[in-house]
Amino acid sequence: MKPGSAFYRLLLVVFPAAFRHRFGADMAEAFDDRRRVARAAGRRATAVFWTRTVVDLVIHGVAERRATRRHSRSRGASMLSSMLQDLRYSLRTFRRRPGFTAVVLVTLALGIGANTAIFSVVEAVLLRPLPYPDADRIVRIYETNRRVDFVRGVTTPFNFDVWERDARAFLNLAAMRSTPATLTGAGEPARVTVHRVMPSFFEIMGRAPAIGRPLSVEDAETERPVVVLSHALWESRFESDPDIAGRTVVLDDQAFTIVGVMPADFRFPVRPDLYRPLALSPASRQAMGSYYLGVVAKLAPGVTVEQAQAEMDAIAGRLEARYPQQRADRGAAVLGLREDLTERVADSLRLLQGVVLFVLLIACANVANLGIAGASARRREISIRAAMGAGRARLVRQWLTEHVTLALAGSALGVLLAIWIVRALVAIAPAGLLPDGAVPGLNGTVLTFTFVLALATGLVAGVAPAWLYSGRDAIEAIKDSGASTAGTARRSQRWLRAGLVATEVALALVLVTGSLLLVRSFTRLVSQDPGFETRQLLTAQVTLPAARYDSPEAQRSFWTTLFERLDGLPGVVAAAGSTALPFSNWQWQTWFELDGPAIEGSDSSAGTRTVTPGYFSSLGIPITQGRDFTDADRSTAEPVVVVNEAFARQFISGNPVGRRLRTERPGSPARWATIVGGAASARHGRLDEGHEPEIYRPLQQSSANLLILAIRTAGEPAAVAPLVRDAVHTIDRLLPVQAVRTMDEAIGLTTARRNFDLRLVTIFALLAGALALAGVYGVMSFVAGLRLREAGIRLALGASPSQVQRLVVRQGAVPVAIGIAAGLVAAVLLGDLLKEQLFEIQPDDPVTLAAAAAGFLAVGLIASWLPARRAARTDPTVILGREV
Repeated sequence: MKPGSAFYRLLLVVFPAAFRHRFGADMAEAFDDRRRVARAAGRRATAVFWTRTVVDLVIHGVAERRATRRHSRSRGASMLSSMLQDLRYSLRTFRRRPGFTAVVLVTLALGIGANTAIFSVVEAVLLRPLPYPDADRIVRIYETNRRVDFVRGVTTPFNFDVWERDARAFLNLAAMRSTPATLTGAGEPARVTVHRVMPSFFEIMGRAPAIGRPLSVEDAETERPVVVLSHALWESRFESDPDIAGRTVVLDDQAFTIVGVMPADFRFPVRPDLYRPLALSPASRQAMGSYYLGVVAKLAPGVTVEQAQAEMDAIAGRLEARYPQQRADRGAAVLGLREDLTERVADSLRLLQGVVLFVLLIACANVANLGIAGASARRREISIRAAMGAGRARLVRQWLTEHVTLALAGSALGVLLAIWIVRALVAIAPAGLLPDGAVPGLNGTVLTFTFVLALATGLVAGVAPAWLYSGRDAIEAIKDSGASTAGTARRSQRWLRAGLVATEVALALVLVTGSLLLVRSFTRLVSQDPGFETRQLLTAQVTLPAARYDSPEAQRSFWTTLFERLDGLPGVVAAAGSTALPFSNWQWQTWFELDGPAIEGSDSSAGTRTVTPGYFSSLGIPITQGRDFTDADRSTAEPVVVVNEAFARQFISGNPVGRRLRTERPGSPARWATIVGGAASARHGRLDEGHEPEIYRPLQQSSANLLILAIRTAGEPAAVAPLVRDAVHTIDRLLPVQAVRTMDEAIGLTTARRNFDLRLVTIFALLAGALALAGVYGVMSFVAGLRLREAGIRLALGASPSQVQRLVVRQGAVPVAIGIAAGLVAAVLLGDLLKEQLFEIQPDDPVTLAAAAAGFLAVGLIASWLPARRAARTDPTVILGREV
């Protein structure tokens, strides 16, 4: 290429790129021809030629660029005008069809509102950042027991000492334990939760007090009586006093100096009230059988949870090899902080999000079917628009505009519905289900989700009518004014309508099947025998302050006096107590050693409970071997224990009476204790758990500053509750009586999460079923209307109304049957998602599947039969006398 040509091509940059691409080569060729002529005429002609060329390029290039910009603005304005025209036309269409519009809006509001509500909870619990710096590096470490599939247990000081010394995956570890205490001097006496933590706890969590200072190493080492308050306790008990630091608070009759107040969003561990320093002495770090410590840690930089778990597994293996009896099948589980805080609720939320997504898909199918029916009724309008030159793209855009507009309007109603649903969810959610601080609500993230969901819903619901009524064949078919003409579009309508109905039925059947499985599972769960009599049994918790009851004798004296008074109360049949009553959320696990032969390979740990005389008879737990405790089993007598049948079966395989054992739990007998009785096994934690081995010790041979009372009443337990409080306060007016509830209520708390899941899934399943059946009814009403002319001809030719009715019903029964078959297959395939929620029932339970299928088939046939019956009863002369 010659230099002049190259320079000219460079000058063409003044033109728009599209112009250069289209005309640049021709312009360059013409330039070369003119340049040769100018050069032949001489230098002066050449100079004039270049001057005119450059000026011409600049003038025309600028003009072309301006023209291009005007054209672009014109096209954009035209497009915007066209879209606004589609929107205005859609609004006019909605006004002309208020019934159709209302049904679609309600349907979409239900689907979008349910999804928005559940997503707001998901966002608050699973997606919202935790209020702790480097939260992804904070972990909880739990004791595990592979033999009993126990993965979230407290650990011993000995284990913590080993982990702290040997683990390199953690930057820092902190032990903590939760204990109750009686708060006095700040209003009415109340029981509060005190978290004793190592000072490194605050460093690991990365949060400092909002007022004052955190606990220090010196506080722990010197056992200073200092506390840090939670923000909630500071507000409720100390009136948000900004000068609180330095004031005193009385816990269990001991004065503590307040040194700080934590921020409002600091709620770890669960529901804290106060923090006290914790120090583990060298002697306490040797305790291998005392399980009471929780552990929180911070991962070292670059270390993952998986790497930390591998290191803890290696440490557990070394401990098991060194201490085969105490550490058999024991290990440690490392859980990220979010996983630890949300583990109980995460599965439920994922299940509910999937359920409401199914509801939304059913709503989309319903709206699509309504759109098809509405479009068929607008066939004259569509043919006119097509005849006037509206292409397929314009028709598709019109359908999508209508459905997106409806979806956005439905989402606005759905947001209002979501606000109500969220409030209802929070109100009925069992206590402790949602992590502290996870308050669901409508924020920017949730509203963005709702907007995107509404757009997607409108597009999905509008695709079917847009595709069906915008093609050339469809337009040609609907130009025919005869409603019964069988063209390509009509065939496409039938198949698409049938497919949407089948999809609705299949999705709803999956939800209804899941709901029935949960109902049957819950029914079996609550019918489980807990192993004792739960009716007319009142429970309450009383804890003695260590400062006033500082010896086993003082504690025993209080309990003896209390039970004497309780036995004398009117309406009380029997009264007893235990350090860990069944379903009281208290559990003591301890290592023990048997004197003599034991079953080889059995784990040497069991639940340990201190009980009062008459405990077994008060609860209705039979003594199957040996004897019960008596008043003779005092501290000066030979130590004795009672074990349950699960203990004897797991460790002894025979009569346990006469065997001896000892434990390492603080407060247990220093000498070997003789097993004097065997009691029937009772469930203590949850109804879905098996019977665990238990060791019972008499109160008079041990010590207990906390007992859960079990009071058998002759009448309504609630009537006795005030008398129980009075009996306690007549002995010590500063003792609060906590957790006063019936045993049935206590058991209900352990099934609250399942009951919550069951109620929500059932509500949404019923909603899905109603939407699906409404869709079936709506489609069959539309089909019956389309076939009125055919029905009139058949009736006029002698067909009976029942024959016409069966013809129409058959058209509705086929997609319903297909949907039921597909739904059953999907329910079986998706059944594993419910497996963890079920009790003593399989996800593919044939009785449940058959019941759900039969119910849907029956209701689906009824939804098809009603429009068919109406069509069959119409006078054929009336039908044939008008144009359909």
